[in-house]
Amino acid sequence: MERAMQFHETLQNLMEWLDSSEERLDDMGALGADTEAIKQQINELKVFRDVDPRTVDVEALNQLAHDMMERASPESAQAIRAPLDEVNRRWNSYRERS
Repeated sequence: MERAMQFHETLQNLMEWLDSSEERLDDMGALGADTEAIKQQINELKVFRDVDPRTVDVEALNQLAHDMMERASPESAQAIRAPLDEVNRRWNSYRERS
């Protein structure tokens, strides 16, 4: 039960962080036309590159999910796998964009 609560809490936190971060990336738009605009965008991108702590969270979530799925029924394992796959897909997309 404790592992399931930890999984759901970590999953929810990552989903919220991804929502916010993806929105900020979308709002950045095209590369600026002048030097100052480009410098500003570079500074904004530095924030996105600071994802190492989130990498640890994603890896921990994957390990926790793997451990839970080993002991779960097929239906429960699928209920774990579906949101995990979504987080991993979004995480990989985020890493490629930032």
